[in-house]
Amino acid sequence: MSKTLIQKARRFAKLAHGLVLNAEGHLGQRRKGTNEPYTKHLSEVAKLVAENGGDEAQVAAAWLHDVVEDTPIPLSHILAVFGPDVAKLVQELTDKFTKHNYPGLNRRQRKAKELERLSNISDRAKTIKYADFLSNLESVSALGPNFGEVYTREVAEALSRLQGGDERLRSAASAAVDHALR
Repeated sequence: MSKTLIQKARRFAKLAHGLVLNAEGHLGQRRKGTNEPYTKHLSEVAKLVAENGGDEAQVAAAWLHDVVEDTPIPLSHILAVFGPDVAKLVQELTDKFTKHNYPGLNRRQRKAKELERLSNISDRAKTIKYADFLSNLESVSALGPNFGEVYTREVAEALSRLQGGDERLRSAASAAVDHALR
């Protein structure tokens, strides 16, 4: 596996998320609840994908999976810099049913539509999504028991409906859900 594309994606993601204003108005996106640099989450997702047989484009996309959703950088820029394979994965992983895009829908309605969309993404993108779920499940409890349970149940619903992708990551995410809901 060539490190070049992955290293480029890592640098790009760190820069992109580092230039976003956080809730306090300071540069550098932070992870909700833990206040850790957001890039820790990206690193976890990329590592999980790499450890579970992800190819170079998947690992690069794991680093970039939240760039379009959480920064002002458009998908067209990801396409220009990283090519069509990585851009397609990032596009598949970018939440379309956000509060910003669908202000008339409540969270449950948006998540139902997003889950329907996710059920049709590629197996390669589902593998990254499972890694994303795993990383998020580890830190969601810091956001409080109410949100933690809501998010965990949303992941449980997603895992019950999603088929394909890396089965080891899917099983690990399912086990993390089971553990969190005990």
